[in-house]
Amino acid sequence: MEYLSGPVPFRLTNDYFFRALTQTKENALKGLISATMHMPRGDIKTVTIMNPIELGSNIADKEFILDVKVCMNNNVTIDMEMQVLNYNDWPDRSIQYIGRNFDTLEHGDEYTESPEIVHIGILDFELFPNRSRLLDCYMIMHTELGYAYNDKLKIYIMTLPKRDEAGEDDIKYHTDLWASFFKAQTWEEVQMLANKDSDIKEAAETAAVMWRYDPVKERIQARADYEARQRRIEYQLKQGAEERKRRAEAEKEAAEERKLRVEAQNSAAEQKKRADEESKRADEESKRADEESKRADEEAKRAADAEAEVAELKRLLSEYRK
Repeated sequence: MEYLSGPVPFRLTNDYFFRALTQTKENALKGLISATMHMPRGDIKTVTIMNPIELGSNIADKEFILDVKVCMNNNVTIDMEMQVLNYNDWPDRSIQYIGRNFDTLEHGDEYTESPEIVHIGILDFELFPNRSRLLDCYMIMHTELGYAYNDKLKIYIMTLPKRDEAGEDDIKYHTDLWASFFKAQTWEEVQMLANKDSDIKEAAETAAVMWRYDPVKERIQARADYEARQRRIEYQLKQGAEERKRRAEAEKEAAEERKLRVEAQNSAAEQKKRADEESKRADEESKRADEESKRADEEAKRAADAEAEVAELKRLLSEYRK
C-alpha cells in the first residue's frame, strides 16, 4: 500500500469494513483484541469467527449483523462491535449481548461451567462524557469494597475520541495506535501507523485491497451511505428537538411573562381595592365626624336655649318680686 496517498476513500470505522477485516485477517484480529483488552499478544493463541458473513453479498441494512462474535483460545467468547452513532442505549445493548452469550448452559451442566464472556465496544463517541478514557473495563463489582463478584463477565469500551489521551498501558498494548488507525483520514497516516505495528499493517493492507474489490467496495459504500442517512436523520431529529426545546422555552417565557402580568394586575387591583377600602373608611370616619359635630352643635344649641330660658325665668321672677 506504499503507493497509495491522499484521503482514505471511506471511514475506517465503517462497520462492514470492520466486519470484513476481523473475519479475514487473523493477526489483525489478535492485535485488536490485545489492544482492546490490554492482553499480552502472545497469550492469544487462537481466534475463530463464530458468525461470519459472506463478503460481498447484498445484505439489507436492517438485516446486517453488527457484532462480531469470536471464540478466543477455545474458552472465551468475545462479542465485538464498532459503533459510530450514539443512540443513547449502549450500556443496555452491551448487557444484552453479554446476557445472550452467557446463557448457554444445557440441562445438567454445572454452573461453574459457565463460559467467560467479553464484550468489546469500539465507540466513536464518549459513552460517559468527562469520565470516559481511551480504554475502560467494567465488571460486576462490590459497590463499596471494589472486589469482583464474578470475573467471567467483562465489558471493554474503546473511546476513539480519547486516542490522544493514552495512558501507560494504552501505549504498551498499542491501544492508541489502533484508535488512531480507525480515525485515520489519509493513506499517509495509515502508513505511519502500519510502520509501528505489524498487525495494523495487515489491517491497512486489507483496507487497500478491499477498496479495489468491487463487491466488498460496494457493500462498504452502501454501509457508508446508510450511516450518512442515519447521521442526517439524527441531525434532523436533533434540530427538531432543539427547535421544540426553543419553542418550549419561548412558551415558558411567554407563560412566565403572562403570569407576571397577571400578578401585576392582581397586585394593582388589590392595591386599588385597599385604597378604595381606605377611602371608604375615611369617608365613613368623616361622616361620623360630621355627625358628631352636628350632635355637638345640637347639644350646644339646646344648652344655649336652656340658659336663655333660665335667664328669662330669672327676669320674670325678678319683675314679679318688684
